[in-house]
Amino acid sequence: MLQKIRDRATGPLAWFIVGIICVPFAFFGIEAFRSDGGSSNVAKVGGDKISQSQLQFQYDQRYQQLQQMLGESFRADLIDPDMLRKSVLDGLVQDSVNRQYLDRQNYRVSNQKVLAFIRAQEAFQDNGKFSSTRYQQSLARQGMSPVQYEDRVRAYLADQQLREAISDSAIITDDEVARAYAWDKQSRVFSYRVYKAAELKAGIEISDEAVAERYEKTRSSLMAPERLRIEYVALDRDVLKDQVDVDEAEKQALYEAEKDSRFTVPEQRLARHILIRSSSENPRQTIEALAEKLTQGGDFEELARENSQDPGSKNKGGDLGWVSRGMMVEAFEEALFALQPAEVSAPVETAFGWHLIELQDIRPATVRAFEDDATQLELEDLLREKLARQKFDSLVERLEQLSFENPGSLQPTAEALGLEIQKSGWFTREGGAGIAADELVIDAAFSSLVLKDGENSLPLNLGRRQVVLRLLEHEPAREQSLEEVASDLRQKLRAEAVAAKLDALATADLERLRSGAAKLADLQPQDWAESHLDVRVQRNASEPNRTLVNAVFSSPAPAPGSASYNKMPMAGTADFVVYELSQVENGDWASASDEEKQASRAGLQSERANLEFAALQAALREQVKIKIYRDSF
Repeated sequence: MLQKIRDRATGPLAWFIVGIICVPFAFFGIEAFRSDGGSSNVAKVGGDKISQSQLQFQYDQRYQQLQQMLGESFRADLIDPDMLRKSVLDGLVQDSVNRQYLDRQNYRVSNQKVLAFIRAQEAFQDNGKFSSTRYQQSLARQGMSPVQYEDRVRAYLADQQLREAISDSAIITDDEVARAYAWDKQSRVFSYRVYKAAELKAGIEISDEAVAERYEKTRSSLMAPERLRIEYVALDRDVLKDQVDVDEAEKQALYEAEKDSRFTVPEQRLARHILIRSSSENPRQTIEALAEKLTQGGDFEELARENSQDPGSKNKGGDLGWVSRGMMVEAFEEALFALQPAEVSAPVETAFGWHLIELQDIRPATVRAFEDDATQLELEDLLREKLARQKFDSLVERLEQLSFENPGSLQPTAEALGLEIQKSGWFTREGGAGIAADELVIDAAFSSLVLKDGENSLPLNLGRRQVVLRLLEHEPAREQSLEEVASDLRQKLRAEAVAAKLDALATADLERLRSGAAKLADLQPQDWAESHLDVRVQRNASEPNRTLVNAVFSSPAPAPGSASYNKMPMAGTADFVVYELSQVENGDWASASDEEKQASRAGLQSERANLEFAALQAALREQVKIKIYRDSF
């Protein structure tokens, strides 16, 4: 289509087209062609625009995180790409809202604090020390450069400042903590009977006639989906990164520019502290009494274990590990860095409460030498990334130009840029393997430009790759034959028959139990039914089955001496369950240990702070004009 326009756009026709294009430019400027709903942006938040590439990058990151978290349990078919993409976009919108508010309120994070945070991450350490090699490798696996990651850390730390301001102001009463503890530590006693699908399945046969009948009833829905294959060229920044050469003088210049921040390990201090929170009773008098005990020979570690209200360090005798500037709030930091080893500070007040701080040891600041292997690797990687990005940006323009000028083939583009033409396997509109798992690729492959007009796609930004694709083969949707779907239909019919029989058996037993004719313990064992009696669980138990535990805790408490009954499908299986709830016991606040009470208070305070922070976020969103350009993805 585009080629036909180019072929005919000569002489008077060409000038006519130019005239049509120039009119809107003359009246409205080039911005007339950059509408808010343009393909490059998916949302506008106040003055910020969220681009399609930002959304895609964050979507890919979230998808990879789900894969890593779930491991072998990950199933792509259980993830709705539209819902996940909307969730990611909502997060980007909220991040933008928060960032604009933080800018207006002059929240700032120093380079030293960013680097201190990065160096403290265990994922980037070898033997307890920051490793630039591990840092670079970890980021490379995530498809990020150090600059990108440091920007994200800076935004995160600024956001944390706001969160801490909210969490420190959250107020809870003793009665609220006691009620929360009683609810959280509640235990329930129940019995349950499992109706096992596997035992019934073997005895159920599905006839060929039943399969054929189901086929005739549903054949219009038993379609083999439309599918296609593509060929494509990919401009890959990682490949370019391996190809560029790094100049020694450039490394030296970068080292000098970054020596005081990136290549300097700041002074670190090994510290302990005792915290008495501001919300406690008479916090200053309490901390002064502890200071007096220390002057009389008290052991700091022992006093911290007994009295500190910091749940993160209390059980470690107040140990905070190695601390560098930028990691703690200002008042705490000033006191710590004024101490000599083995000294204890006077009481120090911060937003968290009152502290006593003990300095145990000092590591002086060190500068990594230019000649160090780790320094050389990091400098080379930073420069390679910079040069690869510059080369990538220039080649992207060339890729776009060549693919546009030669819409009927990828060969001229591949030859001019030295790229290999690659081919995908078959995939549907739901996606496929490899590159076909990417939503941008799927959308482009099934677009009118590629599928109907037979032209090259527009360049697609896939994170660190820029891709142009075209159609290789296409098969339209078609009705499947009985032979193709008979096995699946037979399995479905058998599963339906098993579920119906199990439901009937469970319902019959449930009616007996509710009528008072029997207790669950009276039901006789069967090959297809197994009873488990008097199981005591707490609210967060994952055994015997998390969904069953949730159902038990969602049931109303029975009157003393009686029981309540219900049935449900057993999550994750084809089995059914009937359960009998017989006893409910709340947690006993009076017998809770001090440690449990502190943990309960901290948990409730965190929950309250999260609710208040969510309310703040909602209020901030109301103050910003937000426009989403697409209802679906």
